[in-house]
Parts: sequence; C-alpha cells; structure tokens
Amino acid sequence: EQSTGAVQPPLQGTPALIPRQDPMAVFEAFVSQRGRVYTAGEESQHLENYKKELMKRPNSVSLVELQDIFDESRPAIMQSVVDEINSKQNTWKASIEQGRLKVIFRRFHTGCSPPSVSVPPRLCGTLTNATQVVLGEVYSTVKTVPDDLPSTFDARLHFGECKDIIGHIRDQSECGSCWAVAPTSAFNDRLCIATKGAFQQLLSAGHMLACCRPPDSRYLYVAPNCDVVENCTWYKPEVSLTGVPEVRGAIRTLFICAGGFVVEAFCFHLHRRSDILRRQSFRSFGCTSGSQVSAWFFLRKGVVSGGDYAAKDEMTKADGCWPYNFPKCAHDIISHKYPPCTKNVPETPDCVDSCPNQKYTTSFDNDLHRTSAYPRSFQDPPSIKSEIMANGPVSASMKVYEDFLTYKSGVYSHMTGAELGSHGVKIIGWGNEGGEDFWLVVNSWNEEWGEHGLFKIKIGDSGIEEAVLGAKIQE
Repeated sequence: EQSTGAVQPPLQGTPALIPRQDPMAVFEAFVSQRGRVYTAGEESQHLENYKKELMKRPNSVSLVELQDIFDESRPAIMQSVVDEINSKQNTWKASIEQGRLKVIFRRFHTGCSPPSVSVPPRLCGTLTNATQVVLGEVYSTVKTVPDDLPSTFDARLHFGECKDIIGHIRDQSECGSCWAVAPTSAFNDRLCIATKGAFQQLLSAGHMLACCRPPDSRYLYVAPNCDVVENCTWYKPEVSLTGVPEVRGAIRTLFICAGGFVVEAFCFHLHRRSDILRRQSFRSFGCTSGSQVSAWFFLRKGVVSGGDYAAKDEMTKADGCWPYNFPKCAHDIISHKYPPCTKNVPETPDCVDSCPNQKYTTSFDNDLHRTSAYPRSFQDPPSIKSEIMANGPVSASMKVYEDFLTYKSGVYSHMTGAELGSHGVKIIGWGNEGGEDFWLVVNSWNEEWGEHGLFKIKIGDSGIEEAVLGAKIQE
C-alpha cells in the first residue's frame, strides 16, 4: 500500500455534493482508485467503520468529506501492510501486535505540524517547521569530530553511573508532548553525566509541557535570553526592532517590555543573532504540539524535578517537584500492566510556580536545573556521534510513517505507508545489525512498545538527522 494521505482527484461522474444514502456505492470506487489490497475481513472492517462515520454526518456529504471518511475509517494497522513489510526486507520485524496507535492517528493534510492544529496529533506532536526556521537562523553547527569514532556505542554502558537515568522509558500518555519529553530527557541524561552520576533525579517533562508557551506579543521579535532584566518572566519579554540603532549590522540597543515596565538595555558587547528570534520560532502548544527548539530555550530558564505520573494522594518525596501529569496507558494493545487509553487528548496542565507535589520539600526556585548555553545543532552522523560520546544523548525529530506503527524489533527503515507527522525522540547510541548502520533511540510510548521502549532506525532514514539538538549543562 502506498497511500500518500493527499486528496485524490474526484471520481469521474461523481457530483460535488452527494446524498448520504448514495456514498455506499462510492466506497468500492475509492478502494479501486486507491489501490487497496485487503486480507480477509479487513475490507468488511473498513466498510463497517466507514458506515459508522458516515451516519454521523449531515444528509449530504461532499466528495472531499467522503475521502476523509474513507481514509480515517481504514484500520490503522492492517495485516496486509504487515505482510508486505516483512516480505520485502528482513532487517526489521513488523507485527500486528503493535496496534498501539490504532485509530489514534488521523489523516493530516499537513502532517502533524500544521499552522493551525485542527486535529489532535496525539502521540505525534513535534513541530518541524519552527525547528527548521531557527536552525537556519541561529544555531552553530558542530563540524570538528574525532577520527576514531567507535563502530558501536551505547550511552547506558559508556556512562554506567547514569544508566538508569539514560535508559528510563517515559510515557507521554495521550498528550502530544514528545516535543517536551525528548529534550527534557536528553537534558536529564546530560545533567547526570556532567555531575559524574551525582544527580540521579528525573526531571519534569510536565513542567516543560505546561510552561513552555509562545509569547503573547504584538512584536515581531522576542528575546529568549532575559539576563539583562533580572526579574523578567521568560515567556513575556518583547523586542521591537523598529528604529533600533545598529552598529556594523548588529543590534546595540534593545527595548524590552517585561513585567509591565520598559527597560532600555545598553549592551557593551554586540548581540549575537541567537539573542533575538522571530516569534514564529516559539511554537509550543502543550498537548497539541510543540517545538523542540522552544523546549531547549526553555531549559535556559530551567525545569524542576519530576518523574512519571503519580496520583496526587499517592505522591512521595521521591516523585520530585512536578511528576508527569498523565498516567501510562495501553494504546489499543492487550496489557496486563496498564489500563486502556481513552481516545481523548487531555487538556494541557496549567503553568504554576510552586511544586504540585506537596510532599516535596525543596522550593520550586531552588529545584530549577538549567542549561548554560543555547543549544547546538548536529546535522551529520559524525558530529552527532561525537556529541553523544562527549556530553550525552541528544534530542531529535523524525518523520513518522504508517509502517513505523507496526515496528516490533530490528533496524527500522521506511518501507510503505503515508507520512503521519513528526515525532520527538532521544538518540543514545549507534551500531550495526545485519549490515545496517543504525541509531539507538529511546521512545516515549512506555516500555511495552518496540524493543522494551527503544528502537533502532537506519542512519539517514525518516529525516532523523535533520533537527538534532543538545546544550551544555550549567556548571
């Protein structure tokens, strides 16, 4: 199957608006037009889902709506797709058992990173457009790498004192928070490594999720670095470039609105371009979607401690300041460990400045952990490997295709199916299996998915090296 998810040309002779009782006959035409090949039972399941969705619509339905219904009602993982994948290659195994995301993903006209999100992306919530804009404007790319990089590497083994932190598998639940989970997790690893294993707490992806939001600003530019104003709030600084003098093309004076007052900051040193970013760079919308760029900039402000979900009346001091807000769940798989997920995207938690865990005794401000610099971009395998060896795991964004939902084991490479969106993950190492060079990656769909929560992906596949980020830890 090679569905692209794009709207197909109208069926010849089909009117633009069709009475609801007539589209049943159109189903077979769609099957033929899209080249669907079903196993026994799959077509009847698709038709049944199609009818149910159709009955929810008005009496007359447009052709475009019918195409949407047809695509959205198709079983997300079909045995025919699994059979096709396993027959074409032997580097990775697809399985119908990995139906974790069945009926969660919907067909997006613009993937998981549309300008305005009308359909919740659920587990696929990374905005790549914002990332690419900022990568092109701001970040320095590491070029110098050692010549003696090993053929295999696992950060859990290399940084043994931090193996439990690095190997911890999170579950974003039904919240599209991968954009927050991956950078928080990578920073968590780096903090442990930088302290030679002294720091063993989990950091809060929930804090990142709730508080890393775009500035509500009338200005075109924002200043993410608030150092010039001690009491400013990270997500409120505003900068207007109108009429600002420049010296040799660099900005010398900033007008910053913070906390209700205006401050004129005279800079003794010329500002780098990374001091000022377009507002479009900060595009994080909680459980709907977000940008890993925003997440790494938020880490300059700091995140508090916080592990996996814990019910409020069951929290202990060990759960940290801000445990994750949503529980682990089984996504359309039989699990004896977790309850089934619902099909509702949860509301993004409110941003607060005190620890939700009242059993935690350290104050919120004293519990903040920060990076010491803006993140750097690592855009080729040697520089990515060198950075992981030197400072620890990195966050990455990858394109998710339908066949990835069937992944069970081995070295994944895209074989078939439409692109569903972008997903934030954490790279912790690399290796070779069956002649395929791969990245070793930690996912955020809990330990029951894939290879105990991890997966291997062919180097260069699914755009995984296009937005790799990491930052130094504050000493």
